[in-house]
Amino acid sequence: MFPKIILALIAFQIVLLLPADITNLSNKKISDQLYELSFNTSNLEKPEFAYVIVPANYERDNRLFPAVYLLHGWLGNYKIWYEKNGTDLKRLSNLYNLIIVMPDGGFAGWYIDSPIKKSSNYESTIANDVVQAIDQSFNTFKLSSKRAITGLSMGGYGAFRIGFKYPETFGNIGSMSGGLELIAAGEADPEAERYFNIDSVLSSDSSKWTDYDLNGVLDNAKKSKQSIIFDCGVNDIFIKINRNFHAEMLKMQIPHDYTERPGIHDWAYWDNSIDYQMLFFSKHFSSASLRIK
Repeated sequence: MFPKIILALIAFQIVLLLPADITNLSNKKISDQLYELSFNTSNLEKPEFAYVIVPANYERDNRLFPAVYLLHGWLGNYKIWYEKNGTDLKRLSNLYNLIIVMPDGGFAGWYIDSPIKKSSNYESTIANDVVQAIDQSFNTFKLSSKRAITGLSMGGYGAFRIGFKYPETFGNIGSMSGGLELIAAGEADPEAERYFNIDSVLSSDSSKWTDYDLNGVLDNAKKSKQSIIFDCGVNDIFIKINRNFHAEMLKMQIPHDYTERPGIHDWAYWDNSIDYQMLFFSKHFSSASLRIK
């Protein structure tokens, strides 16, 4: 248990650390266990929003909680995970005593800092602004070992990209049916290309996508010793992409959990997958050191 004066001092320190370009920070309770966070940042042309689920005991339990950042897919928004699976997410939050953060990543923002679309910088927004706003507004551990980031489809790519690039922020990384190889998906599979639509934030010339390929940040994963989990349905349009990524990680001797299950690229699969990923993260949260990284 943490005395209230200690929690107050931690909150005060986080306020001092907030970037100067975060303004109009608001955190309101929507319903039981559900909050809506919003703020303005110079990284985006519009306000950033996030749904946040807390355990049922959050308001009466004077303690710190680990957090899982859950990213949506293409054409989704910060509300869609809750709208599709809110009851189960509350159950998982209660079961593992963790906070679930669902930030907005734009309909086709791809969780990158776009080189062609002004103020579409979802990578910086989530890796920096959202994390610090959450840490100011909720009783969270300010530790990479007590944070995880995962997501579905586009969000799987975003979780891996942000997680691998910011190991000092996220010690645990996941992906569900992730589009993990941009060029392969965009050029080789017309069905997958329909899901990507990535030229809205990158050049229409796919030869310029190379800098955004995840293989370029795998060296970080080998050095950081993060805990990594990803999975994909055997009939998913991205199954070959995930198998390729798994093979590359084996080649580089990067420890990770990879699973294939029956399923396609749909909510029935992700509703099942999230249970396994939350169990994985919870086990790593429990065994994590409290040393600040």
